[in-house]
Amino acid sequence: MRPLPTQPPSPGRRVRILAAVCLVALLAQLLSGCMGFMLPSSASPSGTPTADPSNGPEPSASPEPAASGTPGPDGTATPRPSPTPRPVLTMTPTAVPSGEPTAKPTAKPTAKPTAKPTPKPSNLYYLYVELGSYTMMVYGRDSRGDYTVPLRRIRVAIGRGTMTRPGKYTLGQKDRWKYFVLDDHFAQYSTKFHDSGLYIHGPLYHTNDIHDMITSSYNAIGTQATSGCLRMTTGDAYWIYMNCPAGTVLEIVRGSPRDLEPPPLPPLLDPDEDPTDPLIPQPTATPEPTPDPSPDPTTETTPDATPDPTAALSPDPTPEDPPDLGTGNRLEVLVT
Repeated sequence: MRPLPTQPPSPGRRVRILAAVCLVALLAQLLSGCMGFMLPSSASPSGTPTADPSNGPEPSASPEPAASGTPGPDGTATPRPSPTPRPVLTMTPTAVPSGEPTAKPTAKPTAKPTAKPTPKPSNLYYLYVELGSYTMMVYGRDSRGDYTVPLRRIRVAIGRGTMTRPGKYTLGQKDRWKYFVLDDHFAQYSTKFHDSGLYIHGPLYHTNDIHDMITSSYNAIGTQATSGCLRMTTGDAYWIYMNCPAGTVLEIVRGSPRDLEPPPLPPLLDPDEDPTDPLIPQPTATPEPTPDPSPDPTTETTPDATPDPTAALSPDPTPEDPPDLGTGNRLEVLVT
């Protein structure tokens, strides 16, 4: 048999054949990708997760050689269409939970806050003044730290009218000798308790000499006689000056809520000196000598006279039997 003569395909037919071949190849690639996505176990049968290609550099697609153009009827080469790139599917491994239960963290018990002890007051004493009784009481602390223990009772002179104001104050500046310009007088052992110039102090002096005291200022202790200060004896002012530091609380109240009584004012031994001044030696009373008791004279005891020896008593003679006078002449003796 004689073979049929073959004619070369026309350029248009070649293009259609090439496009059909490319389309079939693209569908085949898409189908294989879908089958791989639907069957992940086939890709890793041993259970090992497939590495995520997104974590590493993506492989660059090898460039396909450009199709050579086929000359058309007019001699111009028809360009070959580029194949559509295949989509890359990224497989993310799913974490498989293990069969062991996860241990929950044990909650630690919350530590209870330790109660802080109440701090005790820093000052040893508390000064309390009753305007109605002209009395200051110095209180000390008890076992709980409260000022309830009375320690010292002081007689005070207060301000005239309402010049001494009730309230709570704190002690401050101290002066061995305080000069009051308004009165042109001095006072010993002054302790300030108000910013307006009010002090706790002793009696007034003409000069800063302990032998130059104003007698009337001493005798007025226990009355309304000051310009707002609290005046007391030099001995009491010295005690506060030495024992009550700055910051000690002074409370002044109206009336006499606690019914305090002021101590008596010591009498003056010298009109120019405070008898309680610690710098003035106090006279010491000389005790009268006690006579030694004289021993009583010993009384000589006179011995009792020796009694005379008792004369021996001689027994009475036995009476003789009376003579028998016969029955006619018997004597009867009656003993009474």
